[in-house]
Amino acid sequence: MGGFGRPPRRDSLRNTAAMASDGGGQDRTIPNALAELEIGAGQFSSKVKICPFCQKGHVHGGGLLGQDDPRRFLGFRVAHCIRKCQLHVASYKLIDADPSRTEKILRGCG
Repeated sequence: MGGFGRPPRRDSLRNTAAMASDGGGQDRTIPNALAELEIGAGQFSSKVKICPFCQKGHVHGGGLLGQDDPRRFLGFRVAHCIRKCQLHVASYKLIDADPSRTEKILRGCG
């Protein structure tokens, strides 16, 4: 088999993002991870409340406040639980969980 550990829980996924090959000719689905924009210590971050692999939360950097657009930091990322879950590959696509909230936050920063 592909050696990717247990499959992600279905209730933690909105839909699937892409297909990737494990190098052995087998395809696997890369799940989406819903993330909310947060601001703290002069920077943006994207907080994943439910990781599709470990069902715990992770925080990913989202750029510097006043310099970067945090939406550019969304997309394919490596899950922080890759070692804990003993997965060969643990990546997902960060998706903005609430784009209208993000827009409001960014208007307030400008």
